[in-house]
Amino acid sequence: MVQKYGNIDADDIRMKMDAIKQEPKERVQKYFERLDKLFRKGQIQDVEQCRWFLAKLRPEIRKLCVVRAFADIEELVAVAIEVERVLGELGETPLEPLKEERDEGTEEDIMGRQVTTLNETLINFFKGVVSNQ
Repeated sequence: MVQKYGNIDADDIRMKMDAIKQEPKERVQKYFERLDKLFRKGQIQDVEQCRWFLAKLRPEIRKLCVVRAFADIEELVAVAIEVERVLGELGETPLEPLKEERDEGTEEDIMGRQVTTLNETLINFFKGVVSNQ
């Protein structure tokens, strides 16, 4: 390790990890890849990797990932990518029809359908993850 990276400065690595956060339009995979370089360089262990990864993950993804424990960072990243995909699908609803429907008083119905869809997708996803273990 010393031959490849020279002397490892743990404080420098932690400072760099502190500076990394998932940008608003950045994919989960790219965010993880930036952190993973530092994880490997600093020999950061799995539990701490999960903590660092979750700390600066976009809040809408993070709050859906903290509902359970993960065996390792790979499992956490896979779930975060799936949550990102589901949220992206829900976010593709055009805004103009929503404005028209809101004016007609059906905003609560639309929100209810979106929440139900998200819940069902996540429940099915987590059932699949649990049954595969």
